[in-house]
Amino acid sequence: MAAVLYEPAFVVIVTWFGDHAERTRALLALTVVAGFASAIYVPLAGWLVQTYGWREALLVLAALLVTVLGRRWPLAAATAAIFAGQALAIPILVLTGGPAGVVGFVVLFGLGVGLISLVRAALVADFYGLAAYASINGVLALPLTLARAAAPVAAAGLRTATGNYRLVMAAVALCAVVANLAMLHTHRLQDRQGLPSAR
Repeated sequence: MAAVLYEPAFVVIVTWFGDHAERTRALLALTVVAGFASAIYVPLAGWLVQTYGWREALLVLAALLVTVLGRRWPLAAATAAIFAGQALAIPILVLTGGPAGVVGFVVLFGLGVGLISLVRAALVADFYGLAAYASINGVLALPLTLARAAAPVAAAGLRTATGNYRLVMAAVALCAVVANLAMLHTHRLQDRQGLPSAR
């Protein structure tokens, strides 16, 4: 199963493309095709094409891709913005009634889930270089996989204990806020120490 997950593909792409811009574009292509295709882009693209036509739909989808942010913002700052969007998605879902709240949540949170896969791969390469990329990415894969496996069980436990999903949503929002603050701190450290920050 590990041979068909993101990590092996990330290793190949990061070691193949030496140029940062080319590497980011390749990682983006992998993430869009593998991650967004069924979850967000198929229904979104279908709706856009039906509503506006294929040319306009293509322009809207191109505008949505965190490469626009990546050209203007350092990667750590762009990652912090992604986590901020996910944190904002929770109150939108909880406080906004009806379909609008659900759509807002799905767009913000779902977009963040897909983009985080991309920026995680790029951040490891930018922070630690290419020589040890495969080893470091492999080490990171274990806790990430364990967290993905444990999160649904923990959410179900909280739901059973409290009788509703409020604490689950609060925990998800808190995780996104902590991740946002961590990436902002990383960005500040890069600036302070004069380290290269990916653009």
